[in-house]
Amino acid sequence: MNVAQQLRSRLRSQVNLHGRESLGADPLTEQAREHSLARLAAQVDEDDPASRHLLASARAGLDYLRSESGILTPAMRVGIEAIILTDGSRPALLVSNDSIDYQDPQIGGWLSRLTKSKPLLRETLGKIARIAQQQPDGTSKTLGTGFLVDTGLLATNRHVLQEMAALDGTGTWRFKDDLVIDFGGEHERSNPPAALARPVVVERFGPEPILQLGEPRRLDFALIQIQALPNNRLPTPLQVCDADDAQALQPGMPLVTIGFPAKPSFGMENAKVLFNLFKGVFDVKRLSPGLLGDTLGQVPGDSQPPRCFSHDASTLGGNSGGCVIGLDDTWQVIGLHFGGRSGEYNLAHDIRAVMESVS
Repeated sequence: MNVAQQLRSRLRSQVNLHGRESLGADPLTEQAREHSLARLAAQVDEDDPASRHLLASARAGLDYLRSESGILTPAMRVGIEAIILTDGSRPALLVSNDSIDYQDPQIGGWLSRLTKSKPLLRETLGKIARIAQQQPDGTSKTLGTGFLVDTGLLATNRHVLQEMAALDGTGTWRFKDDLVIDFGGEHERSNPPAALARPVVVERFGPEPILQLGEPRRLDFALIQIQALPNNRLPTPLQVCDADDAQALQPGMPLVTIGFPAKPSFGMENAKVLFNLFKGVFDVKRLSPGLLGDTLGQVPGDSQPPRCFSHDASTLGGNSGGCVIGLDDTWQVIGLHFGGRSGEYNLAHDIRAVMESVS
């Protein structure tokens, strides 16, 4: 799909998800468009020039998708993405005490699916970790996300590993000082702190350095042996999907990503928008539901044999290395999130293809 088709598909899935028959099946009708713009306006400060520009760009973007005349500008894409983020169909839900707030208004049409999976959701959330480096001022910098796929083995991206360590002339990865792997990393936690660990040795990694994020043909994967810090105990591993790819990865299937969206750089055009929509809370664990887009063999530029699929869950930089989980009765890991293009799509490696390619 091209960019316009991707955005139109995501907007249409919002209507289907919420069952807004009163607005019709087309998200670009006059009534549906005004409804979306009004909802976005309620979430931003209309007295702020940047917010007014965002609303104007969102309107222009919807007009473009309706007629496909002219040029779809980056600002229009940001405006459409803001509509999607505020709709409730692609929320980024805060995690607290290995759970989410089922009363959060942002949960939208995902409430019934996530409520049905409460026990599996709670069990899963505690097995995903924030990879961070302690800073001299006492704060910590998010480098990415990781998740347990076997006892003491943390899966993440090679580009996250490249932030964690340097590869020396002997082919050995040397980790930076003050790295912490935090299986909590939540906005608020009243229960006892979650496990903390440190990296020990790199077991496997993609063969090519990752110089540019979101390149489908490069294997952006690393498997790191970790060790619990004193008085800590590692969680048990997540269940990795072992079904046939044709059964596991179907276009339109619901899924969730879990990770630690990092604060965007204020050099980015949409940084202020994202800051407002995320309520200024970054570098903490969030769950983001979405749908699978292009399946294996459909992602342009993929390797041969193919190992990538796309999804449209809401993610930011710190989500790199997070797991993609099928939102069904098993909650198995189906993918490893590694990048994408803002306002268009996200990319993930098929977890089975990744594990087999480096075994």
